[in-house]
Amino acid sequence: MAEVSEAKVVSQRSLRRRRRELRHRAQSLVEGATDPWEEVEEYETDIPEGEEDEFIDEETAEVADHEEVIEFTYTIRELCAEMILGYVWWSLVHAIAPMIWFYPLNELEISGYEAFVITILSPIFTGMSSLLHFSGTIHGLAFWRVLSLVGVASFQAPTTLIRLVMLAFGCGTAMLWFCGMIWSKDPKERVLSFWGLILGLFLLLVLRISYVTVNPIWSDVTSNRVILLIAVIATLDRVYTGYMMSISQSGPQSKSSTEPQDSQVSGPGWFVVSLGFGALLFLTHDVFGEVSLVCRWAVSGYPHTGPKPNPWGASVIVALGVGVLLSRYQWTSNLFWWLIGCAGAALLYFAPRYWSLVGGLMLGVYTMSIWPAMIDRLFCRPVARTLTLANLVYIVLFLGSVWVVAYNFVPGGEYTRERTHVLLGIIMVFIGLALRTKSTPDVKEAYGKIKKEEKVNDDEKHPSVQPSSKRKPLAVKFNNVAFLEEHGDRFWFFRTHVIPVLVCIIIVAVVLMAVRFHRLDYPTPQKEDPKVFSAMIWTVHFAYDNVGWPSFERAAQMINDTDADVVGFLESDCSKPYLGNHDLAMWFEERLGMYSDFGPSTRDHTWGATLLSKYPIVKSLHHLLPSPEGELAPALSATINISGNLVDFVLVHMGNDRDNLDRRLQAQELARIMDESPNPVGVSGICDIIPRKS
Repeated sequence: MAEVSEAKVVSQRSLRRRRRELRHRAQSLVEGATDPWEEVEEYETDIPEGEEDEFIDEETAEVADHEEVIEFTYTIRELCAEMILGYVWWSLVHAIAPMIWFYPLNELEISGYEAFVITILSPIFTGMSSLLHFSGTIHGLAFWRVLSLVGVASFQAPTTLIRLVMLAFGCGTAMLWFCGMIWSKDPKERVLSFWGLILGLFLLLVLRISYVTVNPIWSDVTSNRVILLIAVIATLDRVYTGYMMSISQSGPQSKSSTEPQDSQVSGPGWFVVSLGFGALLFLTHDVFGEVSLVCRWAVSGYPHTGPKPNPWGASVIVALGVGVLLSRYQWTSNLFWWLIGCAGAALLYFAPRYWSLVGGLMLGVYTMSIWPAMIDRLFCRPVARTLTLANLVYIVLFLGSVWVVAYNFVPGGEYTRERTHVLLGIIMVFIGLALRTKSTPDVKEAYGKIKKEEKVNDDEKHPSVQPSSKRKPLAVKFNNVAFLEEHGDRFWFFRTHVIPVLVCIIIVAVVLMAVRFHRLDYPTPQKEDPKVFSAMIWTVHFAYDNVGWPSFERAAQMINDTDADVVGFLESDCSKPYLGNHDLAMWFEERLGMYSDFGPSTRDHTWGATLLSKYPIVKSLHHLLPSPEGELAPALSATINISGNLVDFVLVHMGNDRDNLDRRLQAQELARIMDESPNPVGVSGICDIIPRKS
């Protein structure tokens, strides 16, 4: 009760200060001042003693209300600019791995270009205090942001290698920009930048919904140039607004003596926090980098396919939004909430169909709810070693996600084969350990290290006060990153600015998904001879063209030109972070107006198979062919109703020719599938065999 009473008193005092400030600024305008922010002659209003809370004349109140509206819209403008820049940051981080992956994909072995990933370890340079200080200034942030746009412009590079170099450079500078905004000396700048980053993730998801799983910044040259221009404008706008904010805060009353202090303590547990933040960053990218990913973990064959990406992808972004709304509560850092997150991860991986979706939604709520708590812990630790190690953990987990699938082509693959569940377990353990650390340094430690100089000065100014040795320790109150106390309310900015923008983004996402869902009623052509059909098979290579650029539209045009009734894609599961988190099946389904079947699921450790058909798919099964020695071989068998005639199709990607046992067992299993089919069977696939002389 005492704490509640004390909080109420503090809130009332803050409200009084706010009223006096607004009254002073408004009265200045009323009595002739042209700019209430200028240092002009102070105007005082005689207020009867004891009535200062209630006293305010109508004219002053009107101007004060106008000032509050201006302040609100000004801050919304800053937040929207940060959101755009946050979107750019996420886009750069998401793009580097798919660009690097192009090289080993073509060579089927480690190529050496993987070394470019070390550019995201650039925070190690912030060990130089001058660089960290520069990064936290208005001009420093602008400098790194402008340089990071080189990565955005890489999409227009003339060659693949130049594009990779430019993109890697952009990612490295983006990480320095991240250091500058999270460890900024200005608490308001930290709050704006952090929530801009979170809202930028939601903006990324919405734009990918509007472009049907493709990030527009990497979709085509026109979209890339438009977004690049918008990012430049947002950067310049933040320089201007940041400069104006610094001027407005430079007055004699800009900093109250009771204002919370920033943590400068190299708090314990930096190693564990690094593990946790690296794991959280990877989890957010791996599972929630696109709204269809959870559904592709849960997919099954017809007729019980499980949750379709459209419309169920809308539930994913709603769950992430709920997580943000819950992030204000301290219990999101406790053990019970972590166990709920672990339960969600387990359901996502092990449960079938809709139960897997439920697990993904639980994990989504948990993931976004702990971002503020994790960032607070990150902020309290030394920047260079903490963020560098966190990014290294992110890289290792990324490599782990490759190793569990590509185990047949990488060193040590026999130990990582099909162990995504182990990877998920490591992620959740790292996050849980990090959240067990303190979000701010110990008060006594902070009091000794931070406030020592202030205590000495205070003793010199007031020698008559009782000795400091007998004095009770002063409570040191720290600003955190996500929730800065304003107007006596720690969540004022979160409620009045973040939540409205977040709700608007989610509403737009749901509407876009509904519009797309309305178009999923595809016309079925009638054949003169239903016993004649055309089919094609294509190893789509994850929608890369021969030089590493996306080929969605060109591929769709080529398929239209063939006029094939049934299309089979192999190497089509792009629902992995190093393949761009794309959903090729959904994109081509909606672009071509064809029915699709995606399988096996992303959690089944294959490179994927997709069946597209102009005619309804009646039933299907997803197969993991026997692969005791080599990589898992996927197969898909489906029954299609072609103008009243049922035809079975088998789509297969057999193992490599060096794995003779695998191929023999796979051939036997395919023969069994076809023998058991009651309908005519069409087979299309890739045998992966090198012609030899007899």
